[in-house]
Amino acid sequence: MNRLIGLILFLLFTTSSYAATYYIRPGGGDRTQCTGLTDADYPGSGTNQACAWSQFRYSFTTGEYNNFAWAISGGDTIIVRGGPYRIGYQGPNPGDSGGPNPGDPFAVAMPPIPSGTSSNHTKILGENYASCTTKTGIYAGYGANAAINIRGSKYVDIQCIDLTDHGQCGKIGNSNGCSSSFPVDDYASNGVTASTGTANIYMKNVDIHGFASRGWIGHIDGNVTLENTAIRRNPGAGIDLDDGSPSTGGTFSLINSIVEWNGCIEEYPIVSSVPSYKCFDQNSGGYGDAIGTQGGDQASWNIDRSIFRYNTQDGPDLLHSVGSGVIKITRSQSYGNMGQQIKLGATENSILQNNFIVHNCLRLSAAFPGAPSGYNSSLSNFCRAAGDGIVVDLTGPGSARIENNTYIGYGATTLDVNCNDTVCGSSGIKTLRNNIFVGVSNPSYDSGNTPGFIYYSGGSDSAWDNFDYNRVYNMRGFTPSGTNSSINPGIIGPITMTTESSLDSVDLRLATGSMSIDAGTTISDITTDIF
Repeated sequence: MNRLIGLILFLLFTTSSYAATYYIRPGGGDRTQCTGLTDADYPGSGTNQACAWSQFRYSFTTGEYNNFAWAISGGDTIIVRGGPYRIGYQGPNPGDSGGPNPGDPFAVAMPPIPSGTSSNHTKILGENYASCTTKTGIYAGYGANAAINIRGSKYVDIQCIDLTDHGQCGKIGNSNGCSSSFPVDDYASNGVTASTGTANIYMKNVDIHGFASRGWIGHIDGNVTLENTAIRRNPGAGIDLDDGSPSTGGTFSLINSIVEWNGCIEEYPIVSSVPSYKCFDQNSGGYGDAIGTQGGDQASWNIDRSIFRYNTQDGPDLLHSVGSGVIKITRSQSYGNMGQQIKLGATENSILQNNFIVHNCLRLSAAFPGAPSGYNSSLSNFCRAAGDGIVVDLTGPGSARIENNTYIGYGATTLDVNCNDTVCGSSGIKTLRNNIFVGVSNPSYDSGNTPGFIYYSGGSDSAWDNFDYNRVYNMRGFTPSGTNSSINPGIIGPITMTTESSLDSVDLRLATGSMSIDAGTTISDITTDIF
């Protein structure tokens, strides 16, 4: 019996107490001098001392040529103090290693972060992660592929980190390109790279900005959550799951986050309040979706209380998402993007509830307060893909619900619906209910015509099982029926345009005395308003 108890205690100790905490601080030492296991400076002499490492990269490289292997194990924690800390080559010339990470600058970046377990995640934490009043800086440069590598990683948490590079160039766009020949520009291609096996990732209070290509690149095979995360000014997409292979499952959650100004090179050093140095679209070799997916992507999406704005292509482009998953966008805002503001794919369930959408797709054609004067000189593909505001693919086998949203804007069509009557009529419930659609006339777009309401590709309004309690105002091609109305629905507004900045601060809440207050029907799963 005593031997059995001893064995149990041994197993408990080895499984629950094995995880270690490592520390990074400016006064620490290298991997030879310090163990990294004590939150203290290097004492000045000796090896294998109880002190922190002086560089974040010491957690995955010794500094020897081509020696890249994590010193930590899955389930361990790294607390990063001070900074910012470089990942990558010392550059910019050959032989400039000058310390850690010698060798090929384009391959010099971290290996995949070791996977934790469901009960013991691997953690990389900025020192103020509890309150995150100040984020810890980690920057990659001189041609590094990415700052954070979670290709195949599972059960990893990253909190209170600012990820960027120190270059003012892009790998996407027809000018201001990064030099990848020596001397190499101090850029990194991507903020985060994922791939087959990536699952159970949690990022909170993370900024991903200023990279030469994407903020996030790579598909997923399991759940990923980004909370209080900002993805800004990457000349490729903000989040791009299209790396050549579709996601096989999992839910990508974006909670209380912002994805903005992607398609643009970020200033370095930052001197402007809106540091979008140079922006590109598809006509100028760019790609600026807020979120992009590839055909056949099986991931589900849960987007709540998030903002998508001023991206040089579409807002969330989830049109290529298919299969048995769910696309759910709630209590969020999308505006000022150059293409469609929201695109929903043919997943088994699509839900667009309680959002504010402003379709002002010409906004970046004009000056922008705080942005450099020439930020938009390479932009021309405004209101791309026919100028639609929202695109919905109803050909999936399940349900689609568009409910309690408020929309204002111009463009050729407000709702572009891809639906064959035969398919839609026999494959689930399609609901368009309790929405407010307000059209505005933009003197600079389509001769000032008001926008169309719905365009059906291969179908008609018989696609909808529930089509009621909507307010449609100042839009073409719509005949009111039932409780639909062409009377001003009573948003605070304003609902007129004189310049491209007219809708910058439009208030989409209902004005006192609005005819739309309490005029809808109850939807049981909407319990909290966007405000």
